[in-house]
Amino acid sequence: MAAFSRISNLRSPSTQACDLRRALAALILAAAPCGEAFAADAVSALEFGADPTGAKDSVQAINAALESGADVLVPAGSYTLTAGWISMTKPGQTLRCEAGATMRVVRPGRNATPALIVMPSAVGARVEGCAIDHDGGQFLPVRPFYPLEWDDAISYAPGVGLRNNPKNKSKSNAGIGVAVLVMADKAELRGMNVTRGWDNDIMVARYRLDAPGQSLGPYGVRIVDTRTSLAGSGAHSWEPNFFMGCGIDVGTGVDAVLQNNVDENSRIGFCVDEGGGASAHIIDSVSRHARMTKEPFVKANRMSSYYPAFGDPWHGSTISGSGFFFGGSTLSPINGQPMKDYKASVCTNCQAIEPEGVGVWLGRYSNGARFEGLKVVRPGLEAIWALGGTHSFKDTTLQQPNALKGSTGVWGRNYPWPQTPAIRAICANCLPYLRRQDAPRLNLSREQVQTTLDFRGLTVSPGPRGPSYSYTFSTRSASQTDFATIRAEGGSIAPGAKGLQSLEGSAGGAE
Repeated sequence: MAAFSRISNLRSPSTQACDLRRALAALILAAAPCGEAFAADAVSALEFGADPTGAKDSVQAINAALESGADVLVPAGSYTLTAGWISMTKPGQTLRCEAGATMRVVRPGRNATPALIVMPSAVGARVEGCAIDHDGGQFLPVRPFYPLEWDDAISYAPGVGLRNNPKNKSKSNAGIGVAVLVMADKAELRGMNVTRGWDNDIMVARYRLDAPGQSLGPYGVRIVDTRTSLAGSGAHSWEPNFFMGCGIDVGTGVDAVLQNNVDENSRIGFCVDEGGGASAHIIDSVSRHARMTKEPFVKANRMSSYYPAFGDPWHGSTISGSGFFFGGSTLSPINGQPMKDYKASVCTNCQAIEPEGVGVWLGRYSNGARFEGLKVVRPGLEAIWALGGTHSFKDTTLQQPNALKGSTGVWGRNYPWPQTPAIRAICANCLPYLRRQDAPRLNLSREQVQTTLDFRGLTVSPGPRGPSYSYTFSTRSASQTDFATIRAEGGSIAPGAKGLQSLEGSAGGAE
């Protein structure tokens, strides 16, 4: 900025502004990667009043820069976001942050509105290099969720709910807790670092902002070279405190590509959500140390949040502590209709490193997922748990499953669990996970109620001191017509297979 100051001392105010913009554009062009340069009329958020010291709110200034229609640069500095969110609305626009530019949400005692939303109108928009701290633990542990629309007059009164809420916006909207919400087709996030989302760090989904409601899309979103961490840092309920959240969640998105991303210490690493997410492509991505919720639900008919209650459709389908969660479906839970342009979701060279719970969790809405080169290292419980659908695995490596050895010590409490298998498959209509009459209500197809896992090239390493699990495979079936099946050919499998069938059709026993 010193060069800009010297220019300012010599030129008229209007010429100064022109020179400033040209000089800034030149700097941006020089720093941009080859083939990804900013437009010549790029602007700096500082021109519109953004404060790199963090002393005052920068939301309005950054939005004003974006509203200009030009590409926007956020220079190095610490920016505070106190009211509303950064909103991208222009198609093809780029928001780029310099190295050292960080944004932190500061809204203690408020509902968990996002830091950044890429609106549906911003088709092909890009966000590059931005570091965003949602600081989710500062928000109210409200349940149900509250709408996304920002209203500074609204606050929370214990035992009463929301106060000063003239618009009566108190309906459920699950998109509220994310740090970054992507709703535009073909949008791209690249080189970002997002942390402490109250719910998810990044979510690819379409929500209404003025009332409850969601729809399929966006289509073709790309998230590349991005780091997420500590998602699910806000409590979803008052009593007990229950935590949930994904580093990156393909909520209702279709054909999203997630490549070369890393998540650390989130409640779940990567999600293809049962809200409708489909055709996701997760490539060369790593989940490290996915964390279980610290306060489990404890009820007479439930051992913990890991084991769902009878007929409970939510906690029977996703748990914290999972490296990868797949819940996308051939049917939409939104309207029960077939998913448009549905194709199988694919996870290529994905790694779940020391999740406290499960390496890969396949929910009851999931179907047709494919895994190639999957590696799960020292999961606390099962390496793979499937509750529904037919899924295929090629060249899978599972190292020391059930590293907790039947203990829930991660919670600091004594809830003894039996040793778990390396791989578990349960038909989705088996009690206590689902009563048969619930299947139509939950839009479950016949293929999803039944569960089949096919492995070609499976290596299960029992660990240096012998197996930490009691058996390699476990299946559970309700009848001769509703079943769970595990089939495997090739690789190296430790003794103790139970419920195993070969891919050539020879039958094995069921648990």
